[in-house]
Amino acid sequence: MADGPSLVEGGPARSGIEEIRAELLRQRNNYRRELPRKLAHLEALCTEACGNPATASGVLGELRRAAHTMHGTGGTFGFRELGIACASLEEAAGKRLERPDDAGGLGLEHAMQEVRRCVEQSVGTTSESQ
Repeated sequence: MADGPSLVEGGPARSGIEEIRAELLRQRNNYRRELPRKLAHLEALCTEACGNPATASGVLGELRRAAHTMHGTGGTFGFRELGIACASLEEAAGKRLERPDDAGGLGLEHAMQEVRRCVEQSVGTTSESQ
């Protein structure tokens, strides 16, 4: 017989797992509440990148980094679709950086629309999975 309580017995190990689950759910809900602010930041960067050629390079770099971060954190917190949409935005910003004279603004706008849709869906979602 084992020395300590098993997970089935509901002892301390079980309550530790429940505490971790509760903490992860708390963090996920906090992330969900921050999504509108994060979206507004991405939209402002996208608007600036498409509308001001003089600052586009720096802004596109910032947009790419912010989208990269949301790509990772979205997936980490269970917002898979949002993570995928942010990966597309990151890629579109990178392409625009590589070829600034190309009509890449449409790619940025399309990717931004998908991120917006995913955020709106995520904020309105109350279930534990997207």
